[in-house]
Amino acid sequence: QGVSRTFALTIPQLPGRLRTVVGNAYLLCRIADTIEDCPGVAMADKRRLYDAFVAAAAGTGSEAFAAEAEALIGPRMSAAERELLANAPAVIRVT
Repeated sequence: QGVSRTFALTIPQLPGRLRTVVGNAYLLCRIADTIEDCPGVAMADKRRLYDAFVAAAAGTGSEAFAAEAEALIGPRMSAAERELLANAPAVIRVT
């Protein structure tokens, strides 16, 4: 709920299986958006994080991605966004 205003209200209204799929897809998009929105990070670093995120979503290195993302952009983001990054491996496991 900390990384969403409108979707946090609507996703719980969906049927169970759909709620899980849509909620997970939303969190994957929020992870990508968190990388994009991070101020003061070089585009090359963002590109590296995106590549690591894609690899993690494909099944390789979700823990490494989360650690790198948290180290690089976590200090610049809100507490809710840091929590999302820290929990990226769990989101990816649902995927």
